[in-house]
Amino acid sequence: MRKFSWNKHFFSNTYTIAENAEERGHLRGNNLLSSTSEANFMGNDYKFVSEHWYNQNAKVYKAGQTEPLARINFNGFTSKAEIIYNGKIYQLKFLNLWQSRWEISKNEEPIITSKKSSLSGGEANIHEEYAELLLIALYTSNYFYSIGFMIIIIVVVIIISS
Repeated sequence: MRKFSWNKHFFSNTYTIAENAEERGHLRGNNLLSSTSEANFMGNDYKFVSEHWYNQNAKVYKAGQTEPLARINFNGFTSKAEIIYNGKIYQLKFLNLWQSRWEISKNEEPIITSKKSSLSGGEANIHEEYAELLLIALYTSNYFYSIGFMIIIIVVVIIISS
């Protein structure tokens, strides 16, 4: 079991990932108008490619590979996502209304459960075989955070313009 932590500055799309206070990688999350994101984790480079600018589906590629390592199917209305990783299906769902805690499960059995350790960071204990799922989960949660932020901005603009 490995213990990872991550940190993201409030208005930044970049996550820093650490294990035992030693940096293990980063993820530059996309904004709503970008279709790609890049990451480095445990010495490997990754690329996240959204199929549309509004990110309803995404593919994850490991550097040098032409076939995707994973596929992410977002369900924006329920704040859930289906992740197909190494040919197996996993579900990511948020555990609270504020979307500060999430869980990845397989056949309804939790694999990874995040714990929020601060306003902009968190931590999780992960078995070695699921370490890459952490990176995928951070990308996925960033998508939902971006959607939530956009909805708040739209509501504020509507209220102000009324």
